[in-house]
Amino acid sequence: MSGKFQFVLCQINSRVGDINYNKNKIIHAIKEYSDNEIKSVIVFPELALSGYIPLDQLYYNDLHYKLELALEEIKSISGPNVVIVGTPRRVIVKDKILLYNSAFVITNGRVQDIVDKTLLPNYDVFHEKRYFLPSNGPKTITIENLKIGLQICEDMWDDRPEHKIKVTQEQINNGADLIINISASPYHWEKPEDRLTVVQNHVNQNQNKIPFAYLNLVGSQDEIVFDGRSFIVNSNGELATCSKSFQEDFLVFYFEEETKTVQVKSKIKNNYINEWESEIYQAIRINLSDYLEKNHLTNNVLIALSGGIDSALTTALAVDILGKDNVKTVYLPSKYSSDESTKSARELANNLGIELLEIPINEIHDNMIKTIISNTNVKEEFTLADENIQPRIRSTILMYLSNKFGGIVISTGNKSEIACGYTTIYGDSVGGKNLIGDLYKNEVYRLAEYFNRDQERIPNSIINRPPTAELRPNQKDNDSLPEYSILDRILELIIEEELTIKEIVANGFDVDTVKNVLKLVRRSEFKRSQICQTVKLKKRTFGIGRLYPVTSGFIP
Repeated sequence: MSGKFQFVLCQINSRVGDINYNKNKIIHAIKEYSDNEIKSVIVFPELALSGYIPLDQLYYNDLHYKLELALEEIKSISGPNVVIVGTPRRVIVKDKILLYNSAFVITNGRVQDIVDKTLLPNYDVFHEKRYFLPSNGPKTITIENLKIGLQICEDMWDDRPEHKIKVTQEQINNGADLIINISASPYHWEKPEDRLTVVQNHVNQNQNKIPFAYLNLVGSQDEIVFDGRSFIVNSNGELATCSKSFQEDFLVFYFEEETKTVQVKSKIKNNYINEWESEIYQAIRINLSDYLEKNHLTNNVLIALSGGIDSALTTALAVDILGKDNVKTVYLPSKYSSDESTKSARELANNLGIELLEIPINEIHDNMIKTIISNTNVKEEFTLADENIQPRIRSTILMYLSNKFGGIVISTGNKSEIACGYTTIYGDSVGGKNLIGDLYKNEVYRLAEYFNRDQERIPNSIINRPPTAELRPNQKDNDSLPEYSILDRILELIIEEELTIKEIVANGFDVDTVKNVLKLVRRSEFKRSQICQTVKLKKRTFGIGRLYPVTSGFIP
């Protein structure tokens, strides 16, 4: 044996619960990268066989039965290669079922070793302690004379205060020549930089400096995005190479046993981190595409245009991702809709080359109010109820058209509005997916300007116009909310940073404004518990990663 190994990091897009699909993708990669001239180690991400993460489906015995059958097939074609594949593992002890998040090491048709995840995350979108047991401790595997510290995702984040076991250090102390971490690490802005920093610190802070290979899942699952971006850090702590982001890719490198060094087959293929606008766009793109494909939905989507920035950006995103023939828009003006809104909606549709249906709701609105008043003792005075009935009429029409034409409705609310409840439940919040729900209002404008960098796809009249819901005469958003430049920062401190009122005020904000914003956020929890999923773009996103009670008397 030459002492040289070929490693292939297979950055694949798995589908949760579609075990046959995942198995076939894994087998195809094994056959593609088998090399008779050199020992090949072909590596797949965390829970690649089941998809990350099946949640309570992990309690079904049939899921594990299918996973075990799939592993048998993978074993049967492994040949002399070493295949490392992430999958849930079921162990039955005295009629009790134990579950582990595991990596199977397979060669010559058999399981050579099994490594279980040591550190189980239980924060943000992670709920692994609900399902899995931790390993008995960090482990190294041996391939001929090569010792590898094999880790699973959170195992490398051992600097978190809740973790007492130092996985990487123990593996190095046990003689590891190389560290490999297989992950399913969700994306949010700044997360890629955090990953690289953690790995470089592991390499640089250890006396025995050894290379570190990081493999991440790619694709999207519900609101979570996996950005891929696998990489190799050499023994000098330098980024040797990285894979593409937000798409499948295969990273090949060689390890020289004698010198304990890595040689990369190709240099860095692209920037490890791109500009904010590009990153956010790519995350939204893969999330929408995967959401439709993995749920076996058509590529047709329906969006309500208002003449405002949120629906304009949402539509521009959908057209760019799905193509103009797959995006249908509807403009549903009421008596309070301005001529400017009508002109802007038409101009946007024309710029993007998409179909625009115009359905005035005045007659429907007046008939509905008349019917209600004539059959109840409701007074004929204009109140919040009269504002909210307008978006609810629109949502009924949208869902009717969705059923008629096929395709889901895309909701258009931004994070500022969703946070403050500045949305009508069962009205403009209706939809099967939201693309911009983790972007604050000012970020919506920022991304819209990015879309217009080459040509004016979103009319400048929309970008420059003061935001308004147009549910009553002369309405503006700042009639009900602080200026977005102030509101968005306060919301960031409440949601992302989880600061108290006192701490937020210490950041230079008026105490009454902070209290009012926090009150809006707390009172809107019941709305957020009923709206559609968005795309996770920040470290704290409404949805599975932020579990707040609807009923609570706690005020931070």
